[in-house]
Amino acid sequence: MRKKTYLVFSIIYSLIWILAIPIIFFSRRLKPGFRQRLGQDLPSGPFDIWLQAASVGECKLAVILAKSILSEKTPRILISTCTKQGLDILQKELKD
Repeated sequence: MRKKTYLVFSIIYSLIWILAIPIIFFSRRLKPGFRQRLGQDLPSGPFDIWLQAASVGECKLAVILAKSILSEKTPRILISTCTKQGLDILQKELKD
């Protein structure tokens, strides 16, 4: 019974994402990170730490965390986001 439930859930989940792709692609807020969401145009690694920040607040927190980590040692950190507002925050805060 569990395998059938898992299969049904997986099919429904996949269909929802297939239907959501055009919405994401044409959204002014979500389009800037569309290719990265598909695993394309990612910075070359390797990275020691990857922080994913979904909202503006999470991006601000990720910047604080990354600066704190970088002050202690020098790992390579990748911070990704899925909105234009988050990308704007990351670019502004991590300029230096």
